[in-house]
Amino acid sequence: MGVTKLHELRIASLDGTELAVISNGKTDLPPIIFVHGTCSSYKIWHQQFNDSKLNEHFHLIAFDLRGHGHSEKPKVAEFYTEGERWAGDLFSIFEYFNLRKVFIVAWSYGGRVVNDYLKVFGKSMLSGINFIAAGTLATESVKGPGYAVLSALYDESQTVRENAEKRFVTDLTQNVADDYIANQMLNDLSAVPLNVRIFMRNRRMDYEDVLAKLDLPVLLTHGKKDLYSLPLLAELLEVHLPKASTSWYKNDGHIPFLSSPNRFNNELAKFVLTV
Repeated sequence: MGVTKLHELRIASLDGTELAVISNGKTDLPPIIFVHGTCSSYKIWHQQFNDSKLNEHFHLIAFDLRGHGHSEKPKVAEFYTEGERWAGDLFSIFEYFNLRKVFIVAWSYGGRVVNDYLKVFGKSMLSGINFIAAGTLATESVKGPGYAVLSALYDESQTVRENAEKRFVTDLTQNVADDYIANQMLNDLSAVPLNVRIFMRNRRMDYEDVLAKLDLPVLLTHGKKDLYSLPLLAELLEVHLPKASTSWYKNDGHIPFLSSPNRFNNELAKFVLTV
């Protein structure tokens, strides 16, 4: 990822699953942990780790979700269908670094991991959350036309899956001026086994009660041209979250942190420093 003094670690979750974790090592600064989405890896955050302002002023941490990237990939369904296990991943990282008052940035499926944590452990360790088109509400109306592509990522046919992977990457990167990311996204997709994808897809989304009680500051980041999580998602979350504000990216899709990295990084830094 080209980041100087990047620390790569292996951290065991509460259930023993080993997670691949990176940190810029600046443990005396306010911590920000980045949680990626389905079939991705911590490398999706390379524009954030390469940003001089974020790297200078914050303790940056990211990790590969279980079943993804260089993290361990258990073969048993319960390791993916039980929310307590995903919650335990974040808890274990917090404990390893002795983190208190953490800011979390959660993109797409990463929103589910954060909500799992809130459901199991509560909000006391968190200072604020940045949800980016994040998996939070079990509402069919927020699903865009891209969900047809997502469905094909779970197909039994390898040919169908590979075609869907290429379409998925094309959809997400059409406004991204970064040659590195398309190839990396394809590599990340190929690293997630079919059974892991299916286990993750089949687990229930039930976070409305958690969100209704969440009084932490929340920044909602959403692209107006998102084909996967429609802008309606951010509009509904504003209703659920009493301390939420929304930053709309008029010309961006599902990954505004890569299509408009400078703006995103500046807004994230401002959010963390002013909460």
